[in-house]
Amino acid sequence: MKKIAITLLTLVLALSLAVPAMAADVDTSVQVLSGNGNPPIIKAKWEAPDTGDPNHTSAGTQILASGQFEVNVPLRFYAVVTDPEGKANIRDVYADVYHPLESPEAGSFKFQVKLAPLGHDAALAAFEVAVAEGLIFFNSPYDEAETRHELEQSLADVYYGEWYLEYHQPWGFYVTTIRAFDNQNNETTFSNHFLYVQLTAAEFDFNALNYGTVEVSSNKVVGGDKIFQSPIGAAPSPNPATVRNIGNSWGKITVKQDDMGFGQTVGQVPPWNVEYDARLSATGVNIVYNPAVAKGGNLAGAAANTLPDILKNCNTEKLDFSIHVKKATAGIYTGKMILGFLFEPFGP
Repeated sequence: MKKIAITLLTLVLALSLAVPAMAADVDTSVQVLSGNGNPPIIKAKWEAPDTGDPNHTSAGTQILASGQFEVNVPLRFYAVVTDPEGKANIRDVYADVYHPLESPEAGSFKFQVKLAPLGHDAALAAFEVAVAEGLIFFNSPYDEAETRHELEQSLADVYYGEWYLEYHQPWGFYVTTIRAFDNQNNETTFSNHFLYVQLTAAEFDFNALNYGTVEVSSNKVVGGDKIFQSPIGAAPSPNPATVRNIGNSWGKITVKQDDMGFGQTVGQVPPWNVEYDARLSATGVNIVYNPAVAKGGNLAGAAANTLPDILKNCNTEKLDFSIHVKKATAGIYTGKMILGFLFEPFGP
C-alpha cells in the first residue's frame, strides 16, 4: 500500500507541474472536387399550382397571391432527373429560387428547397397532370415522349419538394434553378421561371369616419394610428384609421367624397362649402381636395384623388383625415367616402 501511495502522489505532482501548451491559430482549407464520370441529367421541370391560369391557356405556371393578411400560398417544385450511371447514382436535388428582376430585391437569391424522388407511379401521375396543364419546361433536346418513356421504364424519377410564397412577396417572374448532384459530386443545372401574378390590394380597419363637432372656418383633424383593429369599426373610435397592404405590389391610396349636403355658393371659388384633407403616415404629404359630387350624386363614377405617398408590401400605416367647413348652418351632416388602392411600379 505504501508503494501505491507514492506512485499516485508522484503522478499527481507530475500533472500539477506540467507546463500548459500555448494556444495556436491553425488555418484550415479544403478543395471539393467534382468527380469522374458524367453528371446527372435534368430532362424537365415545372412548378405548381397554376392558380393564376385555372383554364391553363398560357404555358408555364402562374400563381395567385392570397390577398389575405399573413396567408401564404403553396409552391411545389418538380424535376425529372436521371443519371448515365443509373438513378441510384443521384445524390441530391435542390430547387433554388430567385427574386424577380423587376422587384426591389432585383434577382437576388430567395431560398432553396431540397427535393425527393416520388417513385414510379406518383412520378408518372404528376408528369401527366403537368402535361395536361401545359406547365412543363423541357430541357433541350428532351421532349414529352422521351421523358415519359424514361419515367415509364423507371430510368428517371420525378423529384418533388414544396415550400410557400409569402402573401407580400413581390410579384413578377421568379427564376428557379434545379441543381442535381451525383455520388461523385458532379453537378448539373436547369432553370426556368414562374409568374407570381400581380395583386394590388389593401384593407382598412374602419367602415365609418366621424369628424365629430366642428366650427365653421376651422380645420378639424381626425388622426389615425398604425394599429390594425379587428373587427372593423368607426374611426376614430373605436378604430383610429389604419390601412395595410395585403397584396404583392406597391400601391397608393385614393379617396373621394360627396359634399355631405353642405352644398355650393355661387361666385365662390371653388364653389363647394366644404373641403377635405387626407394623408398617409405621420410624415406623409397632405392633400386638400374638394367634393367629387353633391350628396346623392354618382360618387362611384367620379374621379378620385391620389395620395402621393406609397404603401409598400407588408406595410401598415395610419391615415389622417380633416374637414374644413366654409359655410353652414348648425346641424348634423352625413355623406359618403370611397377609398381605393392603385398599383404603383416598384422603385428604388
